[in-house]
Amino acid sequence: MRFNRAIRSTTPRARSGGGLRMLGSATGLIALTLLAGAACSGPARRVAPARAVMSEYQAWMIRITPTFDYAANRWHAAVQVWPPDRRPEALPGINVHYAATASDQREVMTGAMEAAQRYIDASRSQPER
Repeated sequence: MRFNRAIRSTTPRARSGGGLRMLGSATGLIALTLLAGAACSGPARRVAPARAVMSEYQAWMIRITPTFDYAANRWHAAVQVWPPDRRPEALPGINVHYAATASDQREVMTGAMEAAQRYIDASRSQPER
C-alpha cells in the first residue's frame, strides 16, 4: 500500500521523496525475490569423497576415488590411469569414464577397477602412432 500511495501522491514533497522510497522498495523486492529463489532451489548436493585407492595393472597406475552422494544415497567413483612412462606425482592422469553408481562402496570400486582395466587393455592393443 505504501508503494501505491507514493505513486498516486501529487505533492512536490511526495514526488521527490516518493521516487527514492519506490526505488528502495523495488531494490528490496528484487533482493528478496533473489533470496527466496535461492532458498527454494532445493538442497545442495552433499558429497563426501573417501580415501583414494592406488593400484597397478600391467605396469599402469590406477587411482580410484570413491565418493558418496548423500542426496542420492549412492556411491560413485572417479577413475584415473597413468601409462608406465608417467608417474602420478609428476603428471595428471587420464580420466576413465565410469558412470555407474551403487548403494555399496565395494560394488563401485570393483566396477571402477574393471573399467580401468578395460581401458588399459584397449590402449595396449592399439598400435602406437
